[in-house]
Amino acid sequence: MTQIGLRRRTRRGAFPLLVLTAAFALVATACGGGGGGGSSAASPTPGSSAGAQNAVKVGAIVDLTGASSVLGTTTREGGNFAVKQINSQGGIDGKQLQVDYCDTRSGTVGGSQCADQFSSLSTPLVLGMAALPGTQGALPHLGSDFVPTVLPVLFPKQGTNVFQTTSQESDLIKTFVDAMQKAHKTKVGVMYTTDATGTAQLNALKAGAGPAHITVNAQPMSPGATDVTTQLVQLRQAGSDVLFLATLGNPTNVILSSYHTLNLSTPVVVGAGAVTNGFLSSLQSAGGIPSKLYGLSNFAQGST
Repeated sequence: MTQIGLRRRTRRGAFPLLVLTAAFALVATACGGGGGGGSSAASPTPGSSAGAQNAVKVGAIVDLTGASSVLGTTTREGGNFAVKQINSQGGIDGKQLQVDYCDTRSGTVGGSQCADQFSSLSTPLVLGMAALPGTQGALPHLGSDFVPTVLPVLFPKQGTNVFQTTSQESDLIKTFVDAMQKAHKTKVGVMYTTDATGTAQLNALKAGAGPAHITVNAQPMSPGATDVTTQLVQLRQAGSDVLFLATLGNPTNVILSSYHTLNLSTPVVVGAGAVTNGFLSSLQSAGGIPSKLYGLSNFAQGST
């Protein structure tokens, strides 16, 4: 019942809240209905009855500061909304859900420290984005803890109950490939980061583009790069009909800054559900929002 679509940045959708409900339903399974116990030094979900002894406590590893802070802060807002919806409907087995957020500072060391903080939680469940450095830093210290990838991100505009969630790379790529075929486009230029999240998106795109007879030209970038004009020139010379950004966090802004430097007008598609309100605001200081900027995401709406 959820739908995935290629949307212009000014479009909004509203579909049943299924993805997040399913994700947090895992909490009940992982906890076995249990709760309580110690608490971490991380900040709890607002309005989650943090002091309740019978609260079901879950850890969430997010990037609230550093290079991926735009993604992390909006993720926390989306998570808070989902928790409030769950608690307003009785919580989990009659217990209130509390999510404790820990800031990785967008790095592996911070992720490791978050894992140590969450060791006192009675639940074996910790939420995080497995592809990001912060979560990667935490994984070796979580042992057998269950770590799903859950990314609720508020979509413009804030203050509503409409938000977006990312899906598997293959699902989003199928939507993108379908849109390319309908527009009779045959060449896609890909900027990808050489970390796990970039290569995962690139591999999914190659797998989906081949059967559709779409040519993929890819240029790599370091996650810490500050300029990619050389790579964008290469993609322009290759005759790319569309640019696909297989990135997450600050590298996306770096690419769009170089895009403005070269005065490009090629349509740009941002993967990983990254076209958020905070992201669009951050572009104002990096040359403005491209007129042909698109995003890929799921759209969902919670009950009120």
